[in-house]
Amino acid sequence: MSDTVTQTKVETAPKTVPDVEAPTTKDDGFANKAGFWTRKRKTWAFGCLGLIAVLLIVLLPIMFLVIVPKIAQSSIDDSVLTFVDASISNPQNSSFTLSVKIDVTNAGHFDATLIHNSPLKISWIGGLDPNDQSEKPILEINMGAFSVSGGKGTIEQTVSNVTVLSEQALTAFNKLMVISPSFKWRLQADMWVRAVGRTYKGLTMDKIVELKGMDQLKGTAIRQFQPKAVPDPAQPLPIAMNATLKNPSPIGIELDTIVFNVTLPVPGTNITLPLGQATSIGKTMLKSGGETTLPLDAVLAPTGAFPPAIQEALAKVLGGQANAHLKVVPISVGGDKPVSWVAGALIGLPLDAELGKAPA
Repeated sequence: MSDTVTQTKVETAPKTVPDVEAPTTKDDGFANKAGFWTRKRKTWAFGCLGLIAVLLIVLLPIMFLVIVPKIAQSSIDDSVLTFVDASISNPQNSSFTLSVKIDVTNAGHFDATLIHNSPLKISWIGGLDPNDQSEKPILEINMGAFSVSGGKGTIEQTVSNVTVLSEQALTAFNKLMVISPSFKWRLQADMWVRAVGRTYKGLTMDKIVELKGMDQLKGTAIRQFQPKAVPDPAQPLPIAMNATLKNPSPIGIELDTIVFNVTLPVPGTNITLPLGQATSIGKTMLKSGGETTLPLDAVLAPTGAFPPAIQEALAKVLGGQANAHLKVVPISVGGDKPVSWVAGALIGLPLDAELGKAPA
């Protein structure tokens, strides 16, 4: 009997593999960035940056070299200059000192400093003939720089050695200025403007301005006077006076030793009686835009030859009971050192004045 081997199939249980979790990615805000900057997007972004750089390279010079200068020139053109004061002192035939205050408005939106690159030339537009509208250069002024902010500014300077370009033209201008309610000047200068960190050259100022004239110093009166002696119709009567001059113009001027002939127009007639002379004492600054007191030494001519009615009227005036309307005419200006364009403008120019202490 043979031995048989019995094979027994042994089944083994399958091995259990533990579950392994897939790795997780923490969302820290950077997960998708590598995916966002695709080649196409990078090309687009760099293209935009390049375009911006090119535009800046092209536009900045245009802005600073073309646009801003045009804005600066436009601001100069559109600005309004209002003369508040222009007072002349130390007048001489060829020069004088000028203290000036000018308000500047409508001067644009940029804060800026304006620099005169040439003397300011002033020309008078007009003439003693109303039909004359020609331009006559009269002055050159070396003005300093000034600033504007928010479209406004003030020029307040004292300039020595203002140059008189034509004594003849300045004399004619002063004659007109004294008698007229207004006059016109043309102002011209080469300008630089310093704004937004740069200085812009090659700009110009060319403006026509209208200013008030002295308008015959209307309203001038002599309210303060005191005889220095007892009135005697047969003798000259010395009188100390203070005249009040009313000047509506922004132009003021220093006056030195004026001698006036004083006459009395007889009401209702063409007769004018000579009353005497009055002489200003020392130097007086005729103030701009206001009143000025002018001290005078006067001598009243003997009144004995006047008609009785005139003698009576003058007695009332000197007694403070009535007023008289006088004509005063300068016959000498500046003493022994007259200034051509001051004396020439005033001598022979009749002015009205009221004499008396009675209420006007």
